[in-house]
Amino acid sequence: MAACDLTIHLENGKVDYLGGDTVRGEVEVRTDGDISCGGLVVECLWQTHGKGNTDRGEAAPLELFRGDWPAGTAARYPFALQLPHGPYTYHGQLLNVGWLVRARADVPWK
Repeated sequence: MAACDLTIHLENGKVDYLGGDTVRGEVEVRTDGDISCGGLVVECLWQTHGKGNTDRGEAAPLELFRGDWPAGTAARYPFALQLPHGPYTYHGQLLNVGWLVRARADVPWK
């Protein structure tokens, strides 16, 4: 089965942002076989962790590509996502709220 590896590179390696800031970077795609992509999406999302129930919310999904990648593809897709103003990142004794950037490719099983 062909593999599709995704790597996120943030602009200038920046990792600290405020609500309303724009997160810029690139998603790098590498394939070792022919792959049909139903959509390459990058998004910011928040999630809770710690004791108790967990929750998550997505913000600003952005489709970067849809189509076919031939074997041996090495491509980079730039992105710019504007962050919402909340919820705020929080680290407490019982609950934590954190943000992350996630890339995902919709590819069929073979």
